[in-house]
Amino acid sequence: MDGANGRGDRRQAKRLHRGALGQVNQLPRKNSDGELPVGLTIEKTARNLAALATSDSLRHLQAVVLGQWKHGDTFAKLAKHGIRPVDRLLFYGPPGNGKTMAAQWLAQQIGAPLYRVQCETLVTAYSGQTAANVGRVMEWLALQSRSVVLFDEVETLFQSRTRMDGNIGRDLSSAMTVFWQSLDRWEAPTLFIMATNLPEHMDAALKSRIDLQIEFGPPTDEQVASVAAYWSEVLHEYGGHEWGASLAGRKWESFRALFHAVQSCVREFVTR
Repeated sequence: MDGANGRGDRRQAKRLHRGALGQVNQLPRKNSDGELPVGLTIEKTARNLAALATSDSLRHLQAVVLGQWKHGDTFAKLAKHGIRPVDRLLFYGPPGNGKTMAAQWLAQQIGAPLYRVQCETLVTAYSGQTAANVGRVMEWLALQSRSVVLFDEVETLFQSRTRMDGNIGRDLSSAMTVFWQSLDRWEAPTLFIMATNLPEHMDAALKSRIDLQIEFGPPTDEQVASVAAYWSEVLHEYGGHEWGASLAGRKWESFRALFHAVQSCVREFVTR
């Protein structure tokens, strides 16, 4: 990677990092009892986005998704014709490579709150309860204004039907039906993001309804160098000049593992 590109990536990482730290002030509408539905949480901040180097995935999200969502007024007029901005995304890839960070960044860029649906907590062994949980989450989300919704570990809820059996399989199938029916009637300005580490376990019907699929893989050599250079510069007073080159010269299984190594280097420098 040449010096100019490296500096450009680091400047972009700084901008993403600063933007990610802003909190969304819009307050959600809660149920009449003041509680959020089971499985739903509110993500208020985007942390450590600079740990994720500028990538083709982020550039594509910026060009396609943000490019459309920043023309919300125009698309609002087109809604009556069934034309909306891209609003159903699939983020897939091994853990620790930026799927959640990218969702946080999108929410911050769009200026909307981020709600996380922890899909595994919606699945129960009680007949009909999984579909009821999905229904309550979707009803709550439909009451919100402009928002980003992250369905985390979506394969646990929307499994491939070839993997389903017994009562739980029938309940999961019913839950998917509730979800599809909700989407078909959806009117709120919502960006849905499905995230999974196991795309091959997902139901084909879900994949067919996705507008855009983005893969988040382990960092390339160039991305490792960019992340290491960024943090060694930001943390130069904590030995960055010592450990930066060492981190850049290694293979990393994920961006998370690389950032954890940065943290370890700083802790070691502080305490030695």
